Amino acid sequence: MREIKQILNDILDEQEQKGIETYGTTLEEASHSDYDWNRMALEEAIDLAQYLANENRRLRSVEHLKVKREIPTVISYDGRRYVFDPNN
Repeated sequence: MREIKQILNDILDEQEQKGIETYGTTLEEASHSDYDWNRMALEEAIDLAQYLANENRRLRSVEHLKVKREIPTVISYDGRRYVFDPNN
């Protein structure tokens, strides 16, 4: 099985087990009248949006740090070494 598909299958299995532990049943076996499926889906979508926004913010800050970091320059003059570090 391809790696991404395996990752998704593993997560699906974990989520199913989590559901059994939390609700005592799988999603397939749950009664349709016991839950407000639309509300639960909206809550999950909102959580997803928050997770994605936070990860996007983290990645942008990492990229910002990469772009901002410059390599220090070492200059030799009259047998002495001088280091210019533009990051300080």
